[in-house]
Amino acid sequence: MVLSAVIEILKPLAIAGGMAVFLGLIAYVYWPRRKRQVEAHGEIPFRED
Repeated sequence: MVLSAVIEILKPLAIAGGMAVFLGLIAYVYWPRRKRQVEAHGEIPFRED
């Protein structure tokens, strides 16, 4: 009984935490100062060496 109550409390917290991590990663990648660097890393497979 107690375990199911704890799980019911932790489920929304885990979802909110996962969403916060995801949005944090998106903000990190698309921050104007970092965007050029991330785009440069994305072009690595297409470079001719």
